[in-house]
Order: sequence, then C-alpha cells, then structure tokens
Amino acid sequence: MSCTHRVLVPSYSSAFTMPEHLFERLSQLRGRVRYVVGVYGLCCLIVVFFLTGLIAGSLDWLWHIDDSGIRFLLLLSVIGSSGYVGWRFLYRPLAARLTDVELAARIEQQNPGLEDSLTSTVQFLQAPNDERVGSPELQQSVISSTLAQLDRLQIDSVIETKSVQKLAWSAVLTCAVVALVVGFNQAEASTAIQRLMFPFSNTPWPPAHPSSPGTQARPRQSDPRATSRAVLPRWIRGPSSERPPPKGRLDAARIPQSDE
Repeated sequence: MSCTHRVLVPSYSSAFTMPEHLFERLSQLRGRVRYVVGVYGLCCLIVVFFLTGLIAGSLDWLWHIDDSGIRFLLLLSVIGSSGYVGWRFLYRPLAARLTDVELAARIEQQNPGLEDSLTSTVQFLQAPNDERVGSPELQQSVISSTLAQLDRLQIDSVIETKSVQKLAWSAVLTCAVVALVVGFNQAEASTAIQRLMFPFSNTPWPPAHPSSPGTQARPRQSDPRATSRAVLPRWIRGPSSERPPPKGRLDAARIPQSDE
C-alpha cells in the first residue's frame, strides 16, 4: 500500500493573474504616481517663483528702491520662497522611495473589500515560504484569493488628479500674466530683472517719457541784440523818448505853463 502526498499548487486562471502581473501593475502605478507628484511640485515652483519675482520687481518699479540692502532682501525672499517650495513639493516627494507594500496599502484604501489581503499578498510573494509571516497554507490561500480579484481592482483610482489640474491651470495663468507684463513693459522689465539679480549694481531706471530723436529740443540761438540790451544801461538801450536830456538843456514840453 503506497501513500501519495499531493502538493497544493495555486492555479491561476490566466496569465493576467500571475504574481508577475501584480508587480508589473504596481510598478506602472509607481511611475504614474511619481509623474503626477513631479508635475504638482513643478507647478508649485513655477507659481511661487514667478509671482514673487513679479511682486519684487513691481515694488522696485513703484518706489525706485535705490538701497542695495533692501534689493538684496527682495532677492533673498524670491530665492528662499522658491527654494523651500521646490524642496518641499518637488525634491522630497520624488526622492522618497515608494514600496510595493505602501502602494498596496493605498489601493486597499480605495478598495475597502480587500481589507489587508493585498498587502499580505505582496509580503507573501516578496518572502515566500517564510513561516514568520504565516503558514504556507495560509499564504497560498491569501495569494490565490487576491490574485483572483486582481483584474477587478481599481488601481488607477489611487492617483487624484483634480488638484494637479487646478494647479497646472494656475501655473499657466501665472506665466501668461508675467508674459503680458513683460511684453508691454520690456524696458522696465529688463531693468527690474537686472536690479533684482544684481542688487549692488547701479542700474538706473529708464526715464518715464523718453524723447525720440526727432522731437528733441533744439538749442536756442542767442540774439546779439538781446545780449547788447542786457549789458547796456536802460537809459542807453531804451527808445530815444526815454533817454534823459543832456545837462544844461530843458525840455520845453516838460515845463509847466502858467495860466495867464
């Protein structure tokens, strides 16, 4: 009498329910998450950088800030705010390592019916035949039931894109406003950028109404007669009627007549 032992091997209905397909979908999800996070952080950086630069340049244009120390503080405010936003919303999220277990946990939040089966399946597949995470029979049972539901999982629902779209439109609007301001005020914008980037330079603001070469005021030609009149005494340069009479002679017209 011979006894035979049957080994229970989980059977998969199709190639799309194999464990390799699970890790492939998790890898694709990780790439999409990093892409969305990168776009979100880049849009935040664009909005903050252009708005702070526009505000700093506008303040300098309104009050003509000639103090190099104040302009240096404006430059530090632009660099500091942009650097913090870039580090907080762009560098840190992209530098963080998103594991398969963390992705599985986020998928379970969007699919409450899974409970903890997806994270357990990922752990079981990453450490097969490890009795510390459960008996082999329990592992096979959880893996089989989870992989059977794999095609019905809403994995893409983990990524929330509404906030990213709103922020992207805000970045586009900010760029459009800055482009209009610079386009209609090219000389002032160039001066503002130079004064902001080089706060210790002596870059002056352009005149408010520069005169064109055809409308420049011509120098007035001096009148020799006006010059001679300004130099000579009044009784000499005036008309003959205003000159005083010579001494020893009387003007008959100025002598009062008696009423006889």
